[in-house]
Amino acid sequence: MFNISSFLKRATGLLDPGELKKKEIQYIIQKHTNYTCPRELIDIQKDTLVLKINPAYKMALFMKKEQILKELEDFGIADIR
Repeated sequence: MFNISSFLKRATGLLDPGELKKKEIQYIIQKHTNYTCPRELIDIQKDTLVLKINPAYKMALFMKKEQILKELEDFGIADIR
C-alpha cells in the first residue's frame, strides 16, 4: 500500500530551502572563480559563509570577494571565511 507520509517526506527533502540556498551560492562562486565548490563543503553560520575548501581555491575566491559578497547580500551573507 502507498504510504503518503513517506512520499511527502521525500518531496520535502527535495525542496529544502538550505539546499536551494547552497545551490545558488555554489553557482555564484562558480560564476566568479570557475571553481565548482561541492555543496557539502558550503556551510552558513549566521551571516557568514564558511567554505571548507582547498586554500588555493579559497585564495582565488578572496581575490573576487567583494564581487561575490555583493551578490550574496540577497542571502543575508556579510562575510566569507
